[in-house]
Amino acid sequence: MFTPERTKINKEEELSLSRIGIYDNYLSIYEAVRKIKSNQFRDGDFFWEYEVPDKTIHTPSELRLLPVKVAKETIRRGSKRKIKKIIYTFTQPSVKYSIHSLKQYSTRNFGKEISLNEFFKEPLKYNDWIYRLPELNTKLTNYSYQNPQMRKDYLLPFGDGAFLGYSCIGTGFGSNKEQHINDYRKGFKQYITQFNLDGKPVHGCNPAFYASTYIRKEQFNKFQQKVFDEVKNGDLDAGIDTLNNNHLQTKTKQMSAVKLAS
Repeated sequence: MFTPERTKINKEEELSLSRIGIYDNYLSIYEAVRKIKSNQFRDGDFFWEYEVPDKTIHTPSELRLLPVKVAKETIRRGSKRKIKKIIYTFTQPSVKYSIHSLKQYSTRNFGKEISLNEFFKEPLKYNDWIYRLPELNTKLTNYSYQNPQMRKDYLLPFGDGAFLGYSCIGTGFGSNKEQHINDYRKGFKQYITQFNLDGKPVHGCNPAFYASTYIRKEQFNKFQQKVFDEVKNGDLDAGIDTLNNNHLQTKTKQMSAVKLAS
């Protein structure tokens, strides 16, 4: 049975979060599941789900955060309105943010506050783009399924700039909705199902975008500006072509392909 190295955030990570204005309202997936089982969430709640670094499962080397919105529906039965089941739906974008990327976003937007609601809503506009990005990894010269690689210069529009990062495919990545059902009809049972934004069940492996840093439009090179405009205008084919034909060239902006750890 898999045993993670740790499941809770440490003091150093707590301090890093506080420096970007996130003081509480963050949970690990294990803590979120416990709150579901004990019915502690309210309809409309938001929280940051965090993923701690763990060498045993090849997670990124830095804490990652995922914004989550909670919908709660209570179904009752009979004249006494006894609870039949409680349905929790967790909705989330296919994006995980590093602490560094959030810090750069705040710094490069003149100390702008990190809004959980904004970081939840904005990436959902570009879900189709996120799902297209992994196809670029397969176009790398030395790519193979036995030796997978990733480019790290992918661009995700956000506000007055964009997050830069990488995209990969894995089991459990990229599901936009998770439905957790606490069923009380015969004892207690819990069911979990994953869905995409269209409400279709998710199976197998799915794409996710890992945000590594943030830059404003004034910092874009000409190719980044071109991709930014194409994605904003919904021309995803053109955006893919631009990225495919133009790796970043300058020393300060170049992010080479790296091996995927898993």
